[in-house]
Amino acid sequence: MNDLAKAMPVKATVYDKRRYRVRSVAEAKEVSVNYLRSIELENVIDFGLPEVDDRYHVWRVPLLNHGSHKIGEVVIDAHTSLIQEKKALLKRVWVGRGAIARPG
Repeated sequence: MNDLAKAMPVKATVYDKRRYRVRSVAEAKEVSVNYLRSIELENVIDFGLPEVDDRYHVWRVPLLNHGSHKIGEVVIDAHTSLIQEKKALLKRVWVGRGAIARPG
């Protein structure tokens, strides 16, 4: 490490300042995959780019069908890492609307 890098203070991120449990895109995707696995949809949906909504303290993870059309999103409480069920579409809604094909 050079002297300049050593002298520069490390800035606290928004995630640190607000004490978020979910602190990165990778962590948001991991939480989303675990949720989708629990409703048996982990293999039929792709992800868009997750983003943190620091106004509401949530991560929004866009869900795409394999044609890259947005069909919903997983909303994760940034403080607790819990899914906000009321804001996430459930399997029966996605399949019922024909947004995704039934696996198998």
